[in-house]
Amino acid sequence: MMCDSVGTRSKRMAVAAAAAFMLMASAAYASRSAVQDRTVTLDQAQAMAKTASEGSSIPLAVNELVLKRLNRFVGTPEGRKYVREGLDRMAHFRPMIEEKLSQAGYPKELLAIPLFESGYHNGRKSTHSAAGIWQFIPQTARRYGMTVSERLDDRLDPAKETDAAISYYGDMLKLFKNDWLLTLKAYNEGESR
Repeated sequence: MMCDSVGTRSKRMAVAAAAAFMLMASAAYASRSAVQDRTVTLDQAQAMAKTASEGSSIPLAVNELVLKRLNRFVGTPEGRKYVREGLDRMAHFRPMIEEKLSQAGYPKELLAIPLFESGYHNGRKSTHSAAGIWQFIPQTARRYGMTVSERLDDRLDPAKETDAAISYYGDMLKLFKNDWLLTLKAYNEGESR
């Protein structure tokens, strides 16, 4: 068996939760069955991945790490509550985000990122000072044209923040030669990691 490099393991770990959310969000939004009181088997998760990845430019691979993260959200009462409430809030933002993603030529599966990042809580601030549905930290927000000050925080404007997220994805796709897995990792952790 070949050993994975630290970078490969890190890449898989960082993307595992996002992949699990993309799987879950794709299936759950269409049918709430993925957010019911049960855990998902590896075979079920692989079938979900196959369905969810049809026509997508973001590869979805299911391994034990993805399965573990997926079951944390669908197999626990707290996880199911988080996902159900996030999907309910997502309905408000979905038309605007889908339109902007479509205009940029990006896959609609990116709708899962704010579900993963914030549960579609606009205004939610993390321990790292990230805010808004896309969870921008102040430095990155400013780099993408948003004002972050005591008086005004553009990260709480979903349209401006979505535009910034799309610009950030574009820059990361160029930097990482259209590799969506590295782009998603960079979005979550910063491109220098």
